[in-house]
Formats: sequence, structure tokens, C-alpha cells
Amino acid sequence: MRNRHTLRTTVISAVTSAVLALGSGAALASDWYGYPLSNQKGKPQHIRACGCSNLAEGNRASYYFDHRGQDATMYNDRDCPRGHGHYKFRGDSERNASFGWRSIEIHC
Repeated sequence: MRNRHTLRTTVISAVTSAVLALGSGAALASDWYGYPLSNQKGKPQHIRACGCSNLAEGNRASYYFDHRGQDATMYNDRDCPRGHGHYKFRGDSERNASFGWRSIEIHC
């Protein structure tokens, strides 16, 4: 009987840990949406990966940054050149007109 209880406790603990880890990771993911049209219209490019991502040329007419824990640095050049950040997001941000940034680095 004791082995069943130990096994059940171990399984419940493992499942609880996994759910908490997944839940907390999702809650902290910052999201970038770059839109092909002004006023955040059209199908956006959605970026939520940590590290550097290049922005689609056709999706730079407006944006929304949903800050959920990670800051992000914007670059005027592709591939996030080190030391050349143009702007840093430290909270939610949006713009309903075009912008010149070409890459984003989400800091995780």
C-alpha cells in the first residue's frame, strides 16, 4: 500500500511541476505583431521567440508590442547588430503608422 501512495504522490508532484512550468513560461512571453497596413490591420507577423528575429518587409506599416515580462530591442538593420540598438521596449507599445526597424531581439 505504501508503494502505491508514494507512486501516486510522485506522479501528482511531477504533473503539478510541469503545469506550473508551462503556465509561468507562457505568462511571461512577450509578443511582437507587425502589420502590413496602418492602424494594426491585415495579417500580422507574430514574433514571440527569444533572441533575434528579422521583421518582414511587408509588415512594417504598424505594430503592437505586448510586454509580458521580457524587454525587446529594435534595430534599424537586419540580424540585430550588437551595440547598435535603436529603441528598447520596457512595456506595452503600439504605433499605427509605418516604422523603419528591420529586426527585433526579445531578451529572455
